[in-house]
Amino acid sequence: MVNQFKIEHFENERPGESFPPYETLSDGECNEVVARLCHRLKVERSSDMAPGVVTSLLFQSALRECQIEEASIIETDVEVAGVFDAIGADAHVFILWEEDEIDRMATADFTSNIDSIWYPAADDILLFDQSMSWIVLINHEGDVWRCESK
Repeated sequence: MVNQFKIEHFENERPGESFPPYETLSDGECNEVVARLCHRLKVERSSDMAPGVVTSLLFQSALRECQIEEASIIETDVEVAGVFDAIGADAHVFILWEEDEIDRMATADFTSNIDSIWYPAADDILLFDQSMSWIVLINHEGDVWRCESK
């Protein structure tokens, strides 16, 4: 999730700028969104799963769906904004972190500040909007996949 370390790093790297606004969903909201995403990706979950397990299963399922739907694997130096433009993303994007936590942020803020939000070698994230008709996956190595419902 967006944590204090990332905020402090952003503000140290960009004096005078504030970290872009975001909302961390409550546990109840996270459960609701994750349940919808599990349904969308056909992932079964149980209430006794350890934190991170559900996100890992969703990530694996989304990758399988990407391969089935022949989604494009995009080079790591791609402009993420272009990916969202091609998809027709909503004004806000949900960011599902490995800890089964979700932040909601303006899509434009995410794309223009991705280097302060997603950290290579540390973060695997799933991105989607309210419609869940598309999912963008970014793994810790910087590989980006786009999956769209057909």
